[in-house]
Amino acid sequence: MVFLIYLAPIICLFVGTEGTGSFLRNPSTSDLLPFLKAAPIFPTVARPIFPPLISNARVDYGVGLPGGRGSATDSCSENRTLALWDYGVITSPKYPEDYPPSTQCEWLLSAPEGTTIHATIFDIDMQPWFLNYFDSLSISRDGAFYAVDNYAGDQNEKTPFTVLSNGTKLGIRFKSNSILNYRGFKLAYVVKPVDASQGDFESNDDGVCGRSTYVPTESTTTTVAPSESTTTSAPLDNSTRIIGNSSADPHSFPWMVAMLIDHKSFCGGSVIDETHILTAAHCTSGAEHITLLIGAHNIKASKEEEPNRIVVNVTKENIFTHPKYNMDSITYDISIIRLPEKLTYAPNIGPVCLPNRKHVAETFDKEAVTVAGWGITADRGKVSPVLQKTNVTILGNAACRHTFRDILTGNNICVKTTPTHSPCRGDSGGPLMIREGEGVDPHYTVLGVVSFGTFTCERGFPVAFTRITAFLDYITEITGRRL
Repeated sequence: MVFLIYLAPIICLFVGTEGTGSFLRNPSTSDLLPFLKAAPIFPTVARPIFPPLISNARVDYGVGLPGGRGSATDSCSENRTLALWDYGVITSPKYPEDYPPSTQCEWLLSAPEGTTIHATIFDIDMQPWFLNYFDSLSISRDGAFYAVDNYAGDQNEKTPFTVLSNGTKLGIRFKSNSILNYRGFKLAYVVKPVDASQGDFESNDDGVCGRSTYVPTESTTTTVAPSESTTTSAPLDNSTRIIGNSSADPHSFPWMVAMLIDHKSFCGGSVIDETHILTAAHCTSGAEHITLLIGAHNIKASKEEEPNRIVVNVTKENIFTHPKYNMDSITYDISIIRLPEKLTYAPNIGPVCLPNRKHVAETFDKEAVTVAGWGITADRGKVSPVLQKTNVTILGNAACRHTFRDILTGNNICVKTTPTHSPCRGDSGGPLMIREGEGVDPHYTVLGVVSFGTFTCERGFPVAFTRITAFLDYITEITGRRL
């Protein structure tokens, strides 16, 4: 049974929240009013005033993820024997909290013949070099440490960048002195074949993800702006925008999810498989109850216009906000929601593709990408009832740090915006997508989730996303999928 309770100025929706959640199929227009009334979420970084330096933050990040293959670890000094396509994460002790003083760690990675080890560094923030490397990260490309690449200070104008082993071994050393401790470092490694044609990684592309098979009907095409195409291929062009009030083709992104958090706040998310939704941690942190609208295009549409959309209710037991998320520094801004029942895929409901370990070393700089959401369409606007999309370009982290300074690390990926092409409040948690397989089997892969921006969405400042390839270990931990 559905109860609508009015609490000025917000209408709240409750749908059988006992246990871990419930499904409401074919909701009516009145059921969806809370999504239009909710406050859109979008963390902002005012310019020119910036948040405190991340390296000065001391907070309780909760427990870390378990160690082992494909997961983060705080183990200090370890030899790892790896197989082809093995993947893992190495961090300084206590990362992302400040590393302890007087620490020395060493990791030696050994891979099979015919392979190389690719180590992608996502974050380096240490004591600056001054006539000596007091605190440093040293990487030996042959594992012998006769010659090393040394890194110190804040290197995040360069991150992410990748170091390749010269053979089958790679050595990593970290040391700190007794004073001035900082956040440290984070890197991910993957073992790849020297000959790219040998031993290819088994892709997690199931032939379903990232594709749209929806054929618009007469009733659904009425929600599309006259200037928009009604094809289902969702082409990459520059004619649409989230800021600017233009619509996406109906159900051209069938993984899109509208989220109502604790009956008051609004975010976006993405279906990544039959039981999991990907979103941002700042959307779910502290949430007790989240209502998910899946398979919708126009929230105000009638049952007859969109008969196959569903409402899913989940409670905090099924909300997996990253345990190291920090709302002050907006680090680890990623979350996964587990559904109480499996979704049944349909033309209006399907998953977006996830990147895998083959993508870890890619920066995607200057690539054309797409953002979609129901966020506000102007700085002083309201949440859009119709799904919006915009096409933007990846902006390198070095250029993006001119706006966001120390808050931006290799765990983030940025886009260049314009006054008429930008995500904004309410688009938080929604996907940043790249279109792959053109001419063969075009599909979308999610590269990021909307994380934070500046005080305005209409002046062309960059917008930052959580970089998905920096969190493959977390996604594997929650979903059980080998990426």
